[in-house]
Amino acid sequence: MKRLALGLLAAAVVCLLVATAGGQVFSNNVDHVHANITAEPHPGPNGAYAFVDNETGELVIDLTADNDAGDGDGINYEALTGVTDVFTLTYTGDEFTYVWLEHDSDYVTVYADGNASNAIEGEDNKTLLTPDYDTVAVGFTTDTRDLETIEPIIDSVTINTKVPDEDEPPSDPGASPSPPADPCPAGPSVDVEIPKKTTRAVSVTDVDPCQTATIELLEYDVGAGVTLEELDASFVTDEDVEIEVDPDGERKTTPFDEPGMASIGDVAVDGPDESIEDVEYRYALEEDWLERKAVDPDSVAIYGDDGNDWIELETERLEATNGTVASVATDDGFSRYVVAADAPTLEGERTDDAGDPIQPSSDGGTAITETDEPVTPEPEDEDADRSDAAGSAAVVGLVAGALVVIALGVLAHRRSTA
Repeated sequence: MKRLALGLLAAAVVCLLVATAGGQVFSNNVDHVHANITAEPHPGPNGAYAFVDNETGELVIDLTADNDAGDGDGINYEALTGVTDVFTLTYTGDEFTYVWLEHDSDYVTVYADGNASNAIEGEDNKTLLTPDYDTVAVGFTTDTRDLETIEPIIDSVTINTKVPDEDEPPSDPGASPSPPADPCPAGPSVDVEIPKKTTRAVSVTDVDPCQTATIELLEYDVGAGVTLEELDASFVTDEDVEIEVDPDGERKTTPFDEPGMASIGDVAVDGPDESIEDVEYRYALEEDWLERKAVDPDSVAIYGDDGNDWIELETERLEATNGTVASVATDDGFSRYVVAADAPTLEGERTDDAGDPIQPSSDGGTAITETDEPVTPEPEDEDADRSDAAGSAAVVGLVAGALVVIALGVLAHRRSTA
């Protein structure tokens, strides 16, 4: 880090002093302002405003009207003034380095390479200097429009340098920066088979703990209007994994009896929990189904069975796309899962599309299937039942009598013919 003494007066005076170590005097119009960095006047026309004082060894920038080397009349009062390419910073080291300037003035802006928008102030705006005498041209602007005093508006400027970290540009000036090695160059390979409509057999090979395997389940319906679209599994081992998705899987489950909630879909996912860090389950709800049932998507929750209780999973609601509302639930392994909605909203829906009564689901909870209107059973009426039974008996007797008459008629006809 090198501190530059800079006196800047509103009365058209700019004086940039670059002090050198030990106060040495340097010839050849060059000021060694920092290890392996030299400052000298720019070879262009504005370089005439800069010179090295051989008595002090300092680079001086003089923009006053008294500077006979320059063509201008100095910096105007109450004006915005820009001067490009006044001096250069040249790097002579063998490795890459960053350089930037810092100062405490609100009236001065330092920039690089003739572009006022290319600030070189602060570490965030550092410039990379490479070997082989790489050079950056420095200019600045002064803004004295709001200045109410002729006191110096800047006290000092500091030049800072920093050697890049190992993962930044290489030390070999002839080499090109190479991208960092990918710790997971291949990634998992996923194969999904469909032994039957309700089953998915998944094989994950080339497992690497640093990558997530996305398993698309190919429109796997777990209930009316509910689809389990995909699993995103993160692993803790590099062993191959077999996963089975099946509503009739081997996992045992407790009856789903969460108060106020009714199951609208369920599925069992079997796999080696010891290989898994976590799994994200992406479910999609059809917007048409939600609208018909007047179900608020925010009332839908996803539960996992931990062997003793149903635990509501942490769920993120996604934006609606392609006629569905998706949610992502996260678990630390595999289990049996139930997608449930607000039970009062679904109350009375106890028949399927054909009007047949719904049986309890295999997990002991209430299964909700696709219906539009609740079906109300007819009232029980014993007298009506007896009347219906008598009427049925009369009809049967009447039919039997008709058969007898017909049969007798046929016999009589045959006898008369004989």
